[in-house]
Amino acid sequence: MIKIKQFIDDNIATYKATNQVPYIFAVLIPFQLLALLGFYLGFSNWQWHYLAYFFVGWIICGGLGSAVGLHRWISHKAIEVRPILKPIMHWIMVCACQGSAIWWAALHRGYHHA
Repeated sequence: MIKIKQFIDDNIATYKATNQVPYIFAVLIPFQLLALLGFYLGFSNWQWHYLAYFFVGWIICGGLGSAVGLHRWISHKAIEVRPILKPIMHWIMVCACQGSAIWWAALHRGYHHA
């Protein structure tokens, strides 16, 4: 069993070694702030098209980011993405809030080979 302090120390060392911004600052906190903004707008000036925005975002992040990007493209290499679309797909995968693509692919491949 991994101890929490050791887990945090390992992650901090990884971020320092790779010069990456921690996930919590790059993705989690901005999305939580957007959720709070949506909550505020929902109670202050609600309009029904906000629900359509939610479903479009859900389809893009969940469908394209997670199912197509992380699962089919990165983990299984079942599809080929055009070079011009690769940065866009990477951005959508980040918006899916499921961690880095490398981590997700490693975890998912381990799931299939376990």
